[in-house]
Amino acid sequence: MRSPGEPQALPEAEPLSLLLERVLAALGAGTKLAECRAVLAWPEVVGPLLARHSRALRVAARRLEVAVPTAAWRNQLSLMQQDLVARLNRAVGSQVIDGLLLVNRSEPPPRARLRRAPFSPQE
Repeated sequence: MRSPGEPQALPEAEPLSLLLERVLAALGAGTKLAECRAVLAWPEVVGPLLARHSRALRVAARRLEVAVPTAAWRNQLSLMQQDLVARLNRAVGSQVIDGLLLVNRSEPPPRARLRRAPFSPQE
């Protein structure tokens, strides 16, 4: 028993990220968060070459929709699908993706489209 002037022992602190994950899971948003992580992890998981020629768009029905510029790239990623899905799930930390949905889209990834205007001294 502690005396009246003695400070109360605080519970051990835990990282905010763990607390946030528990709250989101309790609210039913844990799966959606994992799906967003899978989309964001795509460039790192596939590496720079594949990331230049593909872009993760969204997750629907446990399938990651990936835009590719040509049928040749669609075929290449299709052949690698099983390995890519396993690597994505490992990166996310849960079994959230079951497959890829590869779609042809000819526009470049957003980073390539966004170009900064030249600096002007009047600004």
